[in-house]
Amino acid sequence: MKSAPLRKLLTSRLLRRSGVTKTVFRAYEAYQSRRGGDFDQADGPPLPPPELRVLVAGTADIDWFLTAGRATAEIIVESVSRTSRSIDEMEAVLDFGCGCGRVVRHMPEFTSAQIVGSDYNPELVGWVRDNLPQIIAAENKVEPPLAFPEAKFDLVYAISVFTHLTEELQQRWVSELARVIKPGGLLVFSTHGTRYLDRLGSKETKRFRAGEMVVQFDEMEGSNWCSAFHPEEYVSQRLLADSFAPRAFRRGVPGDILEQDCWTAERTSRAPAQSGGPAG
Repeated sequence: MKSAPLRKLLTSRLLRRSGVTKTVFRAYEAYQSRRGGDFDQADGPPLPPPELRVLVAGTADIDWFLTAGRATAEIIVESVSRTSRSIDEMEAVLDFGCGCGRVVRHMPEFTSAQIVGSDYNPELVGWVRDNLPQIIAAENKVEPPLAFPEAKFDLVYAISVFTHLTEELQQRWVSELARVIKPGGLLVFSTHGTRYLDRLGSKETKRFRAGEMVVQFDEMEGSNWCSAFHPEEYVSQRLLADSFAPRAFRRGVPGDILEQDCWTAERTSRAPAQSGGPAG
């Protein structure tokens, strides 16, 4: 949601060398929060305050928060259906990186499954717990494990999560999500694909086209400002290789409500590497 001129400023080498990136980012978030307007006027569940909306989406715009959140929920449901499965037949669903509920607030419309939301930011988790009673809210750390037993979930979805993690941490989280997903269960997640090539410098573009993942602002890992860019072959051949098989793919295009690529992968029977999570 950041404007093109601002994005160029925030990703400039000059700014990064100056050592003030975090200060600039926080000032931008504060500015966006002040533009958010009222946050308690909405049909259905309450809305989070503008500062929380900015944290998860980069904008406090209420209409976008609601419209894009529901549309993304619909994309997840459609992604599941492309594997000849139905989300309404599932028993347990996890929103990994639920933030303040932008997507998960809509999921009870589509399934009677137990719905769990997990995030590393305790303020966001607390807001979901206090305001979205249909959602079980749980806190995780930036690094694995999750506080769930093995093979608990039929579906885990992670929207705009791997887009903000470094390569090493992504691999660890894929293994951890494989641990909590039932064999044959599904992982739906989004990545920055070719749609986002305009955000890369010439050397970064060359690496991307060679099949390498590119990460900007890795020092702010886990935040909305760290950005990871995934070539399709990297996702299918490396990120998912150990525990998942790709089953569906939706390429992001300009102007779409979810401009990121959306992957649907099936948990294979191969045992994932253990990450120290709770026993079943």
